[in-house]
Amino acid sequence: MAQSLQIIDQENWKLYEYMLDVTIRIPGKKDYKLNDIQIEGIYLEKDYDNDHLPVLMLDANIPKLVEAMIIKNKNDVTFTLNFTNCVKDTDDLEAQYDKKTVFSGVFTPIIPDTTPDQEKTLRKLLKEADGKTDEFDFSMDDMANKVTFILIKKETSTAAKTIVNAVIPNVTLLEATSFLLSKAGCKNVLMSSLDNTDIIPELVLLPIPMLSELEYLINYYGFHKEGTQVFMDFDTMYINRMGDKCTAWKRNEPKTVNIFISEAIRGRAAGGSFEKGNEVYISINQDSYTVIDGSQALDQIEGQNVTLLNEDTTQITNISGGGEFTTVKSVTGHNKYIDSITALRKKESTRTIQIFASNIDMTELTPNKQYNIITNDSEIIDDITGTFRISSMSLSVLKQAGKFMPLTSVTLKRVSES
Repeated sequence: MAQSLQIIDQENWKLYEYMLDVTIRIPGKKDYKLNDIQIEGIYLEKDYDNDHLPVLMLDANIPKLVEAMIIKNKNDVTFTLNFTNCVKDTDDLEAQYDKKTVFSGVFTPIIPDTTPDQEKTLRKLLKEADGKTDEFDFSMDDMANKVTFILIKKETSTAAKTIVNAVIPNVTLLEATSFLLSKAGCKNVLMSSLDNTDIIPELVLLPIPMLSELEYLINYYGFHKEGTQVFMDFDTMYINRMGDKCTAWKRNEPKTVNIFISEAIRGRAAGGSFEKGNEVYISINQDSYTVIDGSQALDQIEGQNVTLLNEDTTQITNISGGGEFTTVKSVTGHNKYIDSITALRKKESTRTIQIFASNIDMTELTPNKQYNIITNDSEIIDDITGTFRISSMSLSVLKQAGKFMPLTSVTLKRVSES
């Protein structure tokens, strides 16, 4: 820790701001590019433990007529997004820095069935009376028409829903997974090496969507003794060991994220981040983290102690999580790691930490990294001791003078106490 604190004291923390470009493409219409005043902000959530896809919501002010066209063509309309960040120089507002892509690509909106807008004809007549003949003309009156779009990346959605049905003889799980992902068109996959190297005499890939198939294989056979995290991010698919080390990474990618808790750094408020070698450092102040011990609540809701009953083998296993109550959980299949996975998830519930960080480079918050928390405050050492993994993160960005200021929330779970 002393070496980390020395690095922190010597480095200049970087503050990041974000930029967003949005173009809406409606069949038979010209491209509709949103201007800065129309984009209110975005919300991004990545629940690595409970979901397999990111949740992205865009808040925008658009003409009511354009909204009606989007709803009418909801199966064919697309949104092209380019979300970038760069270092914010607080001393020189005119300074230019290289932009880094956070995510980009073609997205499709998730729009529920709705009743057609009965005001469309009236609004069109009013625009024409005001001298506006183009349906895409934007006026200040349209500022009152704020719309939230839930977006999913088109390429990811297609791969996730692809059905691969096959019977594969004498195959390992690594070979079966590679076959499944290849047939589904998955690209840029990061997968931790599997603990389960057994050869399966006959493996059946069911006629179900790819993500459901992958989840079935993980639960039925077991990939990693610590558990397996599957997440299809915007540019990378993670099949990740839920342990306390980075076990799969891209070339030149940092493997560790260190979160530094302090009231101030060299005379300024905490905030920002920087990269040094193969590690990332993020600064937060002492009011921006919360320690959660959910073991007592979980004990009362579902029991910290678990009795596992395997329906296929009739084997019964008792796992103690140090609680008062016990729950019986029925499992199927040949997952020989289910005992260690269940015990580790119960242990993690005793130390969860939520942090809030501003103006950081959120692209580094990926599920394959190791997370440490460091501080120069001896009073909170016991709270943060150990090695953590990321459970979820969310990003809210609000607009200021055409740029977006980020607030990031991160939930970490302690895997190891050393």
